[in-house]
Amino acid sequence: PIGKFIPFYLIALVFSFLAEYIESIISLFIGEALALFNNEGSVLPEYLSVLINRETTKSAVISICVIFLSIALIGLVMKLLRSFVKAFATNMMTSKVVVGFFSHVIDLPKSYLASHSTGDIIQRNIQDTKKYIRFYNDSIWHLLSSIFAVFTLLLQIFRLDVTNFIISLFVILIVISIGVFFCFFHIKKKEELSSKYSSELDARTQQSFTNISMVKTFSNEKVEKEKFSKSVYQKEKAGFEVSHDYSKYWLSMDVLSAIYALVAMLVIGYLYYIGELGLGIATSLVILSGR
Repeated sequence: PIGKFIPFYLIALVFSFLAEYIESIISLFIGEALALFNNEGSVLPEYLSVLINRETTKSAVISICVIFLSIALIGLVMKLLRSFVKAFATNMMTSKVVVGFFSHVIDLPKSYLASHSTGDIIQRNIQDTKKYIRFYNDSIWHLLSSIFAVFTLLLQIFRLDVTNFIISLFVILIVISIGVFFCFFHIKKKEELSSKYSSELDARTQQSFTNISMVKTFSNEKVEKEKFSKSVYQKEKAGFEVSHDYSKYWLSMDVLSAIYALVAMLVIGYLYYIGELGLGIATSLVILSGR
């Protein structure tokens, strides 16, 4: 059902890239101000640098402030438009998915419906719909925003200093490698198991309440409670293992990020000390490396 909504997602994709690019530009303005006061070359891209009135220091500062506010406002508009377009497309698509699933269930053969509980069928509907919403409204956009942010930061760092670009690129390749291994080889099966237990618990809950009269008729309350307790235990155990692994993963990413920031600052400091970098560029690189 996503086909007819591709134009909306492409528009949102453009807004997302522009928003992340503007974020990377905003990181340069402190360095631009320091470069101005130190009589150094401009840190900003050429198309923005030419807009600065450098006749006097005062006029230059005013120009930098006006450009900064304008860029920040444009970035805010890009983020708002991105959120609006992707929310509209996702909501419309979700309604199509729900209707499509219902039509699919209605068209299923009677033998299939008889072999699956009502709770299981309802839960599949709920879970599949939630997955669509999470993926197209949240997950995919977090991934794309991260990719665009990394790309635009690398673009700015490369423009300012090749040495720091190589270091940044090396660290990013390590992060990507760890992320791919973690997501596709380590955590995937555990997440699938946790999702399976969660679906089974929801289906059992709905089935138990649907058949509550029959349970009481045959005095099976104890058996139902034991089955329910077992399902809860399995779900919570699998969920804990997933959460624990994610905690270790994000901790390792924080440690790697801290090491990268330290190495980057040492390299930037050394290059500034030997006169390879000006104060404006060095400051901008520190800010970009810390993002």
